[in-house]
Amino acid sequence: MTTALLCSTRFMSAPTLGADLLAAGIAVIATVDDGSKLVQGVVRHAPDVVICDMPQPSSAWFQTLQMVEHTMPCPLVVFTQDTDASHIAQAAECGVHVYVVNGYGANRLRPLIHLALARFKVAQAQRQAFEDVSTRFEERKAVDRAKGILMRTQSLSDDDAFRILRSAAMRSNQRMGQLSQHIIQSAQMAE
Repeated sequence: MTTALLCSTRFMSAPTLGADLLAAGIAVIATVDDGSKLVQGVVRHAPDVVICDMPQPSSAWFQTLQMVEHTMPCPLVVFTQDTDASHIAQAAECGVHVYVVNGYGANRLRPLIHLALARFKVAQAQRQAFEDVSTRFEERKAVDRAKGILMRTQSLSDDDAFRILRSAAMRSNQRMGQLSQHIIQSAQMAE
């Protein structure tokens, strides 16, 4: 069963929304009534999805969502009455995966939550791919710097310096980027 943390500032709708979520197969493991407690609730309960029922989101609320995104990313669903296009864009920038204006329908809860889960999965895959590319780029820069150090200190050609790096990385069971970082640090210490 999918678990949810419910954040609702509307005291009247929280019991109804909670019951509708349960009927849709979503277990509400905790409810917070104040956005300032949202990050703490997400960290404490680690829900599968966070559902916010906020009639008019404030800038403080958007900052809280940004903190959730940076602290413990998870799928975010927002039900609101706010039709302001700039707020919708701001919600997307804060990591909101589903932003529903003018309430929810009990029959739509499950598909909306599945949509949020799917969008979150895609966003996480994109983030991981970006981090992988960034890491490879940084390692490639380190390899080039280490080759330059070897070429200067040992009067080697570019190809010979690369072969030495590759052989040393295989012998020491390290990636070339890691070994290159060690060479760069050693050269800096030697200076």
